[in-house]
Amino acid sequence: VKIVSVSDRELKECLNYFIDILRTRFDERHIILNQIHFTDIYCKENELKAFSDDKKGKTEKLQAIIRKAETMFLERLPNCNVIRDIDFYADSAHPLGLTELHGSWSYYDYKLMALDAIVNSNDRAEMEVLRDKYEKRLKNESELIRFARDNSVASVCVWGSNVSREMFNAYDHRFLLSKYIYQNPMPTFYFPPICSDPIAMERFAGEKDFFRNSASLEFNKNLPEYLHKYRGDYLVTDICDLRFAFFEITRENGVITRVADTQNIRNNLEKFLSDGILQRGNIRLRSVNSLTEEEKENMIHEYVSLIRQLYPADHIILFQTHFSDYYKDKNEFKYFENPMNQNTVALITETEKRIISLMPEIYFVPIPKHAYSDIAHRQGLNRCNYCSDVYAYQQEVLYRVVYDKANKSDIAEI
Repeated sequence: VKIVSVSDRELKECLNYFIDILRTRFDERHIILNQIHFTDIYCKENELKAFSDDKKGKTEKLQAIIRKAETMFLERLPNCNVIRDIDFYADSAHPLGLTELHGSWSYYDYKLMALDAIVNSNDRAEMEVLRDKYEKRLKNESELIRFARDNSVASVCVWGSNVSREMFNAYDHRFLLSKYIYQNPMPTFYFPPICSDPIAMERFAGEKDFFRNSASLEFNKNLPEYLHKYRGDYLVTDICDLRFAFFEITRENGVITRVADTQNIRNNLEKFLSDGILQRGNIRLRSVNSLTEEEKENMIHEYVSLIRQLYPADHIILFQTHFSDYYKDKNEFKYFENPMNQNTVALITETEKRIISLMPEIYFVPIPKHAYSDIAHRQGLNRCNYCSDVYAYQQEVLYRVVYDKANKSDIAEI
């Protein structure tokens, strides 16, 4: 018997039988209904697509039955907890294959966090606050899906810092983010790996896979392959991470390599020193301002050569790095107390100009010169953690470039 042909009476009988069994084993407040729905959008090879009309017709009938059953369930168990469903897209990379129920990792991340809120909160009011917080994290993804139903969505790969990444946390509902590459800066990415054999991912330190992956790219030097694997329709980049100092490491065979001086990299260096992979005497710290003219030219050449291989010049968008002089604290504007290293600022500015001279067809997006930082920024106070208006401006520029094919004079107007 097909489920869509089941009558309301039969459905209610089945649910009552099921609920009676649950009640003999669980307190009602310890029963959690995980709501579901069938999505009509899926992601394959960094492209959002719609399931066929035939599939949609079948799933719409099933969805009506499920919603009816969930309503009946909650009528019988009004005090049970509910993990509310949200809009999501299916993922062709799901380990169990592509179906209308197999979502992206962020969908399950939301479900698990909602479950955590239910199980570990002290009361229902606290649980609702936590659950609303988790749902808001996926608000942009839901807006992206709604946008995809009426438009062809472009995929974007980001290689850079907060300068080019943060706008996707604030306003990412019109683009599919294929991958974000973090803290793998220009002076270090093209050097040899620190070991002759690749270091396995599980050997890296880090609270999250995101940080372990970033360290793996920096130590194993497989960024070019990674960028190729996760290539989007457009590359969004900035060179703010050029500000980092770097460690120069001499391997046992005399080969010299480099890794960026970030907290994530320092943690892994200490781990590899204690594991015996590296020797402390073979490491020295260098300022980025110690780069010779020849070294600067080499890093720019390697950077330009790599992105040229992967993207047409008019599909590369370079966002200017701007270090704010002042920030907003509630309704008051204040100046940053510690001055920026002007040599570093000049190096980044000159490097941007050199990149543009070598690739004049790319889109260079200046940051408005009076852009300021915000103490209320979700990642804290930083000269490159801008106010929300900057991210709205960046998204508008990106939208105009990608979807409206805007020219450079259009960007100047925005």
